[in-house]
Amino acid sequence: MNIANNLRRAGRRVVVFGTHGYALANWFPGFDIRPLPGEDEIAALGDYAAIIQMAASGPIAGLDERFAQFRAIKSRPAPKAPMDSGGRGSPSWSDGAPGHAHRYNGAMASFRAFTLSLFGLSDWTREIGLQAPAHLRPRLHERRVIIHPTSSEAARCWKPSQYVALATVLRTRGFEPVFVLAPAERAEWRDLLARHGLSILDAPDLAHTAEAIYESGWFIGTDSGIGHLASACGIPTVTIVDRPRNMRRWRPVWAPGLVVQPWWLPMRWLRRAYWREATTVGRTLRTFDKLRKWVEDDGRAAAEAAGNSRPLPR
Repeated sequence: MNIANNLRRAGRRVVVFGTHGYALANWFPGFDIRPLPGEDEIAALGDYAAIIQMAASGPIAGLDERFAQFRAIKSRPAPKAPMDSGGRGSPSWSDGAPGHAHRYNGAMASFRAFTLSLFGLSDWTREIGLQAPAHLRPRLHERRVIIHPTSSEAARCWKPSQYVALATVLRTRGFEPVFVLAPAERAEWRDLLARHGLSILDAPDLAHTAEAIYESGWFIGTDSGIGHLASACGIPTVTIVDRPRNMRRWRPVWAPGLVVQPWWLPMRWLRRAYWREATTVGRTLRTFDKLRKWVEDDGRAAAEAAGNSRPLPR
């Protein structure tokens, strides 16, 4: 959607095909978003001047063999991270400093380089064109914390018991933790969460899930599409991951966000085997507190700049 938005801003006619994009079509006014084409409809893609996909392998495989104008974003070399003043590679991406949303992000750098090299677009924005429906109010339920504990790979996920412990502590602090799960995942989690009095968002589809996220105050969960959606909706995010270094490329970038840093472990195999134990509930809560302070400080600074020095509610 970032590339589609930049092409659209440059006056190009863009058609987006995708399951999740089509489910959220009402959130992208002015875009032409359609379901993924069936096999009998793929030939019509040949009428387009360019066909772009993240990778040649999907969501539609074989396009690189059928269309000369096909381009895969991942087939191009990733831009190198800029050096900071100390010469230590990419700038810190999880220190909570103001301006964090403008720090280096590898995926966005790749998208920018791609649109520049292939289409000559120098006027570029990281925005994706998302606009919430008018009846929704941003962060209406400021104490509601969306918790998303799953991903497409189980090896990347924190333990369910850790998420339950986290949600239980958040509840004692006066927050309202709500678990977001795909319909096919809910049965597996329902009994565990019910035993602890924790709720699952009862949303029939992605659009209704997006509505609940948009009106929530915070997000904590795995590196996932739901986390990126929350960030695009302006929701501050805490991301729990097995390999924090990967977040230099894939962290959410549209709202304040932090990545939980596990306790340090020597040797890669130990880090891969015991990252869950090294990423404790306590460290996650401290990261959440740090994020809250960052958002509060930014809000206070904005209020003072607007001539309103009244303290903000915690």
